[in-house]
Amino acid sequence: MTPEAIRHYLEAAPFVAFRLITASGKKHYVPGPAFLHFSPSEKTANVYAKDGESFATLDVGLITEILPDKRPAKRKKPEAVATEEFHHEGHDVHEGN
Repeated sequence: MTPEAIRHYLEAAPFVAFRLITASGKKHYVPGPAFLHFSPSEKTANVYAKDGESFATLDVGLITEILPDKRPAKRKKPEAVATEEFHHEGHDVHEGN
């Protein structure tokens, strides 16, 4: 894998979480861009756990696959809530008045 290929997912807008799969088959979850940092040489990358403290150092050359999470389904806009107000013969009418 190349750093550029990983950056493609890190810099996507909107960001979609993904898993890095290594040659040994181990999966490393990246829930956000702040959870993965390359070394200055870009030969290794630290992938932080959700706690933001513990991390695994990966050899970028041994990352074999990137599996993006499925994008969350877009939420439907809530339908307009029916109100007690309606229009009748050119006049606004409020129930209870």
